[in-house]
Amino acid sequence: MNHSQRVRIAIAWLLSLLSVPIAASAQSGPGPIDVKGVYVNPASGMTFPLAVGEFTRSGLFRFDRNERDVSASYNLVSGPSGIVATVYVYPSPMPPASNRSADARAEACRGEMERRKQEIDSYRPGAVLIAERDTELQQGGRTYPGRLAIFEFEASFRGQTQMLHSELYVFCSVADSWAFEYRFTAPKAFDYAGPIAAFMRGLPWTVHPAQ
Repeated sequence: MNHSQRVRIAIAWLLSLLSVPIAASAQSGPGPIDVKGVYVNPASGMTFPLAVGEFTRSGLFRFDRNERDVSASYNLVSGPSGIVATVYVYPSPMPPASNRSADARAEACRGEMERRKQEIDSYRPGAVLIAERDTELQQGGRTYPGRLAIFEFEASFRGQTQMLHSELYVFCSVADSWAFEYRFTAPKAFDYAGPIAAFMRGLPWTVHPAQ
């Protein structure tokens, strides 16, 4: 799937979070995953429960026929405010086979972050990048390095136009094969830091190496 295709799908998925009806896609292409209970992605082994702490799962989406590139969205509702969280799991970007060093993998992951930032620029042209830095996440007794980009933009959230805070995280080479991407969006005035950290700690990575 090329960059422009994924951007179009990202826009459609954003609309689905805002309760805009979207017709289900044919099984051969991208579309919603119709699973009512716990979903275990067959390609990666990643498990998406119905809830993560205070967050409730609102939907599942596949970007390819074999469900190797999928997302799950979760909502935390707090009165007229809250947080929308989307987690993507897909094959990790890899450097050329001739150089799979740690430095080369880190460079490939930085390139992946740039592509995901471009997606945000494409469907949120008014978004302002206010910070970008290295980050890390502990999962299963290990510490994984990643990148964090923070944006602000004005948009409608739960029926009210307001300034929003959006965090984009990218982690690569998980189980040597998979990338994780997190996107969190909340009103700037909302106390989002604690819930975001709790969500990231509370959703275990259950992926296995690609077969």
